[in-house]
Amino acid sequence: MAEVRAVSLDASIPRRVTEFTGNDGYAHLHRFRTLESRLDVEAPGHAPRTLYTDTRTTEGVIKLAAALTLQGRVYSASGNAVAGARVELHQGARTMMALSDAAGAFHVGGVAAEKLTWRVTASGFNALSGSRDLRTRAGKVDAELSKIELQREACVAGMVRDAEGHIAPGARVVTGVPHRYRPADLQTESAVVDASGSYRLCGAGLGSVLLRPVREGDVDGATHAVKLGSGDTVVGVDLRLGPKDKAPREAEHGGLAITLGEDSNQSAVMLVRVFPGSTAERAGLLTGDIVLRIDGHEIRTLEDARARMSGTVGDELVLHVERDGALVAMRVTRELVRR
Repeated sequence: MAEVRAVSLDASIPRRVTEFTGNDGYAHLHRFRTLESRLDVEAPGHAPRTLYTDTRTTEGVIKLAAALTLQGRVYSASGNAVAGARVELHQGARTMMALSDAAGAFHVGGVAAEKLTWRVTASGFNALSGSRDLRTRAGKVDAELSKIELQREACVAGMVRDAEGHIAPGARVVTGVPHRYRPADLQTESAVVDASGSYRLCGAGLGSVLLRPVREGDVDGATHAVKLGSGDTVVGVDLRLGPKDKAPREAEHGGLAITLGEDSNQSAVMLVRVFPGSTAERAGLLTGDIVLRIDGHEIRTLEDARARMSGTVGDELVLHVERDGALVAMRVTRELVRR
């Protein structure tokens, strides 16, 4: 009764199948012999595992390790428990979620004894991320994250105007710089400018935070740096959009609801944002993934990645990405997006 889900990684063969092992432990994946594929394997009491086959694979043995239960607590900097914090865990291609209880405690089952990355978010607090290697100890089946301490979020507020000095309702204030990114600087927060031209952005990070105004039909405004400390509210940070954009606008088309950037450390194309609820998120893509190949084609530039991700709504793409030094592959369906 181990569940084996197989998906083809051959761009020309969109094939999926789910099988369960019999009493002999075998699962027979018909029409997957000699096909490059991804296998996701789950069984009660064991840590799930993801692995890949190539065109030479005809059979194999999959070894499953005993599952760990990960536990931890979320506190504020003042030492109070934080209830309702969202704990997001990633191991390879897998994502797991938990919420902290009234005592700030959380538990996640089905965790493997391998590298784990995590991100904790809670209303009113700055997000916190980290990673660690989980190891089993004699007689122990549990793992623990050290005390997670969240800092109060900072807010910044001001006005946004267009290039002619008029207020710009409907514009957005986003974090980050427009073209080059470093993984440690990735932010996904944004704020919408209201009818009076005002914005208020909270949770954008601590330290030196980069802001810029954007609006469809206008050139992005200049990047503005503001220094934020825990619990700060900085007001009067006014921003200005660029002139009207005379370049032709793309119509609605099929693509992936993600934002791409360049990793300045590796000169590689990476995912800067994966939009919640999108097909990209459901397929398992994560912020920080490095794009290696799309439908078998090696990706070297932003322009190449964007061109290959665009196309007919409903078609599937096969993406190979690098995550925490490991290869992760998946099929992702194009959806209707507006650029």
